[in-house]
Amino acid sequence: MTKAKPTGPIGEVDPEDVRGEGLEVRPRLSNVEIERDRGSHVHVVVELELPNRTERGEAEGVGTETVELRLAAEATLEAIHAAIGRTQFRLLGIKRIHAFDADVVLVVLREHEGDARQRFVGAVPVRDTLVHGAAGAVLDATNRVLVGPPEVSA
Repeated sequence: MTKAKPTGPIGEVDPEDVRGEGLEVRPRLSNVEIERDRGSHVHVVVELELPNRTERGEAEGVGTETVELRLAAEATLEAIHAAIGRTQFRLLGIKRIHAFDADVVLVVLREHEGDARQRFVGAVPVRDTLVHGAAGAVLDATNRVLVGPPEVSA
């Protein structure tokens, strides 16, 4: 029998070194709205709930289901950036996959500036709509980074 050795950081990121700045509590997804107009114009609004406020992100474009996923992810990132007061993430890709008789939304983000190898992956099963899944996947990808260490009271 061999002893298990601790693994190194995944993707060259030490989980202990990844700390959020600016937020003490995870944002919660409170609302996702999508409006479709004639001509394939889509407007997505995402609202995130924080302890004493709600942040809102919006994105719009023209397109299909794939574009709607991207717009929902971008609106979620806009709300996250408003909550933390700076642009931290950039959307690399988002995709809906069907596996094991269920739809799952996968998202890949990277830091807006800094190490281009640093990537954050989120995955959420679709429970309501695909745009809800897209917003949830972004939150899943960012949740460890956005939550800072607990405050220590003196």
